[in-house]
Amino acid sequence: GDVDLNDLTTLLNAPLSADGLRIRIETPTGVVEGDQLTILGELLANFGTTSSAAQRRRPQLRVIARRRATLTAPQRKRVRLRLTRAGRRLARSYERKRIRVLLRLKVTYRPASGAAVQRRTFRKPMRLRVVKPKRRP
Repeated sequence: GDVDLNDLTTLLNAPLSADGLRIRIETPTGVVEGDQLTILGELLANFGTTSSAAQRRRPQLRVIARRRATLTAPQRKRVRLRLTRAGRRLARSYERKRIRVLLRLKVTYRPASGAAVQRRTFRKPMRLRVVKPKRRP
């Protein structure tokens, strides 16, 4: 049947912190034992906000966290999407409690039978809590 993003990932209700975001990934039902899934998880944030309506243009999405993981069916893993340089800068300077991001998963499916490799991309907009580290006196 059809596979969607909810079959692959579970958000662990973890906030976006200085060391990234944690998600749980698993092989969906129907994947035969021995088949391999390579998942590239990315968080994207919009850096294209402008103050003037005359300067509006397409959103500039930048990757703020990324991680690659490989699963062999039947398997599940907890994965931490580590922040990139742009993500660390954003987490340091972000003033609000929540941030709007886009979770993008690029999945490569390699059947053990040697059949053709399949690739799909899943996107899910979401809002994450931002947790800042405590300042030391």
